[in-house]
Amino acid sequence: MPETWALLSDIHGNLPALRRALDYARAEGASRIAFLGDVLGGPEEEACCRLLMAEADIALFGNREVRAKLDFPPDVTDWLRELRATYTLGQALLCHSSPASALPPDISARDALVLKRKQGFHSLFPFIQGAPSALAAGHALAAAADSLRTAFFGHTHRQAVWLIRGDAAERSRETDIRLGEEAPAVIGLGAVGQGPQNRVEFGLYHPVEARVRLVSLP
Repeated sequence: MPETWALLSDIHGNLPALRRALDYARAEGASRIAFLGDVLGGPEEEACCRLLMAEADIALFGNREVRAKLDFPPDVTDWLRELRATYTLGQALLCHSSPASALPPDISARDALVLKRKQGFHSLFPFIQGAPSALAAGHALAAAADSLRTAFFGHTHRQAVWLIRGDAAERSRETDIRLGEEAPAVIGLGAVGQGPQNRVEFGLYHPVEARVRLVSLP
């Protein structure tokens, strides 16, 4: 049976929301977990880290993890420092903010801290919040590899689907998307821990079927 991946981002120390997302994803058949950054920034950071350390098959860093001081036990600190910037899963690129980020794809959070001091926040963690930034993300995705057809991101705390057609980025209102049929896609997963109206938002991704369903739970 093809694997289903739960794609989670922006947990922000919200342990009940993380558990809610994991329970729902497992009930829907997800057997693999990918975390796309920003576990920190809330009341139960360490507990969320430890749950992801146990459950996540892929773990990336977000802007919250790129900070100079981490007040955690050594095993949690080491895990956070070694998180990487991107991961390729099937025909999809997983990242925290955008494929147009200035971060090298294989950089660790430890080394990204050095870049942040030199280059600042916005070049490393650009927001995708409208057609121009979605188009830049789509062009960066195409430049990264011919095989990539989709980018999944968090960071904005909003679910959004952008289809890239030439020099235009078109917003789609679909929440169950067949990927790569019409055009490359740049897809915001929303936020597990700080979604709008306190909703728990994430994606369920089927790499073999090239399909994703965006989930938004009360």
